[in-house]
Amino acid sequence: MSDTPNDFKQIISELATALKPLEFLAESMRGLDRSHRLQADLQMIGQYYSDAERKGLYAQLDDAHMAEAEVIETQLARNKRGNDQRTKEQYATARGQDQADKAFMSNEEFEALCAAAKKKTNDLQAAHPVLCRVHAQIKRSF
Repeated sequence: MSDTPNDFKQIISELATALKPLEFLAESMRGLDRSHRLQADLQMIGQYYSDAERKGLYAQLDDAHMAEAEVIETQLARNKRGNDQRTKEQYATARGQDQADKAFMSNEEFEALCAAAKKKTNDLQAAHPVLCRVHAQIKRSF
């Protein structure tokens, strides 16, 4: 047997060690790229939207995200209920009327809720992609 496989392992290990400092440089470059894209988006928004328009659209985006959160919360309530044999009234007594309404929502009502939330978000994203990108980035940073 030759020592070639061991030589390759050693070379690969040395290369990995040598390239380690470049990972920090690459991450730094990705951060700069994100910053430049955000700056360009903010300039575009400032140029094409008045403050009142922007605030109104951000409020609409917040509403759309709350509608999506409501869908998730409803799905969780429906899943928690599972095979619970209690009536809606008994369930409401135990967990509250709001949770009972969500847990006992029919499939048709739930599908309509999902479709409405998705449509609201998709319509805003299609009409205002830059604003949505900035809004999402702002929300992620909090």
